[in-house]
Amino acid sequence: MVIAISDRAATRRITDLARRLNPDIYIIARTRYIQEMGILHNLGANEVIPEEYETSVEIFSRVLEMYQVPRKRIDSFIDRIRSDGYEMFRSISKETYCSTDLSIISNDFITLKVLEGSPAAGKSIRDVGLKEKGAALLVIHRDSQIFNYPEESFVLQPEDVAILLRSKS
Repeated sequence: MVIAISDRAATRRITDLARRLNPDIYIIARTRYIQEMGILHNLGANEVIPEEYETSVEIFSRVLEMYQVPRKRIDSFIDRIRSDGYEMFRSISKETYCSTDLSIISNDFITLKVLEGSPAAGKSIRDVGLKEKGAALLVIHRDSQIFNYPEESFVLQPEDVAILLRSKS
């Protein structure tokens, strides 16, 4: 069964009812927001496809194409994100941001989390001086938002997660 409607409450009710009526049914639910994933899994969905992160995956794949990462490597990366249940987008560990190893694309990708009290917290990208340090900022993940190619004036906040590309120099 595939549930692909935009009404969050209806999606929950349908998932719950379908699971109760048929414990063996395979349920795939689409949701607009990542926060719904756990709820829908708990209600009985076998798979939950988060619309907002599928969009982010597609945007990120296009960024990688711009940096001339081979399509085969991009596809492999996307497969790993999806097979991991989008875990790299859903949970932020204190040690590292993603459970998917970005080095499968290139050793030049770096993920960093801005911690409370860190020197980068409250500073703009320009003030942090990433360019001078040989890194290009590709994406910022804040709460449930993705900021692609943020402006130099973008101010980093605690809990932001940054994906950077190391310069080839």
